[in-house]
Order: sequence, then structure tokens, then C-alpha cells
Amino acid sequence: MRPEVGEIVRIGKSTFVVILVSDLGDDRWVVWLRLLGRGKRRYTTHAWRSASGQIVYGEPLQAVPSFR
Repeated sequence: MRPEVGEIVRIGKSTFVVILVSDLGDDRWVVWLRLLGRGKRRYTTHAWRSASGQIVYGEPLQAVPSFR
């Protein structure tokens, strides 16, 4: 199981929608996010599978320019 496009995730006090997932191998991913219901700014973070099998998301690292 990996993060899926369209999945809604909660990171800290914010809620995001996953818009793109890039596989890094070994149950690690780079995840592109958009704040739920707010504008077009994009964020990126990393995610990994914990020892218990849960997907863990890092803090959103930066706002990035829109891409198509």
C-alpha cells in the first residue's frame, strides 16, 4: 500500500489532498499535496512506511510553483 492520488491526509493542523506520488523505493515516496479547498499552491513532503505498517508523512517542506 502506498499514498494514492486523491487521498485526503491530515498533517499537523492542516488537511491536504495528494496530487502526485513519486516512488523512491523501499517504501519511501515523495508526495505532492494541495491544501484541501484552498487555492492552487502546491506543497511537497516525504512519506514512508513505519515499522507498524502505517504511512507516515513529514512536514510539508515548501510551496512550489504550479505544474501541469
